[in-house]
Amino acid sequence: MDDLAEKVSMLPLEFQATALKWLGSYPSENTKDAYLRSLQKVLRFFCEKLNRSDLNLLAMITPPLVTEMQEHLAQNGSSENTILAATAALRSFARAVYLRNPSINLTGLIMLRTPAMKPRPYHMRVIRERLKEHIEADRELNRARSRSEWIVLRNEAICNLFADTGAKSAQVVALDYPSAIQARSTGMITFPGTKERTLPLSRETLVALDLYVASCEFPFDERSPLFFDHKGDRLSAGMASSCVGDISQRLGSGHSMTPLGIRRNRIVEMFEVEHLPETIIAERLGIRSVATISEILSDAGCYDRFRNEP
Repeated sequence: MDDLAEKVSMLPLEFQATALKWLGSYPSENTKDAYLRSLQKVLRFFCEKLNRSDLNLLAMITPPLVTEMQEHLAQNGSSENTILAATAALRSFARAVYLRNPSINLTGLIMLRTPAMKPRPYHMRVIRERLKEHIEADRELNRARSRSEWIVLRNEAICNLFADTGAKSAQVVALDYPSAIQARSTGMITFPGTKERTLPLSRETLVALDLYVASCEFPFDERSPLFFDHKGDRLSAGMASSCVGDISQRLGSGHSMTPLGIRRNRIVEMFEVEHLPETIIAERLGIRSVATISEILSDAGCYDRFRNEP
């Protein structure tokens, strides 16, 4: 028995085969473990609440019961993010069960729309408000920056790119130096790929890119990457993700920021602030499934706030 199968064996018997296939579709071991922990919590609650442990249990779960489950987790010390993750895992697992067992009516659970415990903060707001002060204070010292300081500027530029564009780490590190030239002249940046995406950048991001390029200790040319690592090679996607954590720690934001978290918050901002429909958001961010956008907006409570607007 492999490690995943052994972990899944802790679930009720009828859920194990579907859970094994469902979790096996995720490449990251951390993602598998997180989803499994969330699923164990919700199934434990509903099995005890409804006194059954078969697949038809899922058909009996109603929105009020989900709310009760969330309250139960909160009372037992779970954080708001943990509760949201547990709810999302339940909904995602219900989809997997329905695909294997279409005779079970899981429409209500699959289409479940539950608000977040409270609106999530926009990470990019934290970055931009603090970054502006940092840039203004350090502008005159730009020429005297040390090696470690150009790396700090690189990290700030990367974080702001994430915040403006909702790009993935692999897309950001794939940018070449001509992208910075384009951004300086047009205020736009183009991400390469099978379908190129050209997106606008904020003033803060343009300033952050200029400061990084001016201070970088490695020379640029038309074939060089935009973002270097400390050895002068193209920055890896993993290191780009680490840049976000570095800036989060420096700013003392109180948030554990990740590229995925910033991407999700960019989706929320496009929906609530820019009032863009889900189809346009998906197109701009290069996301194939509009359902993915809808799930993220639902988790953040956007639909509930939208319905409650006067």
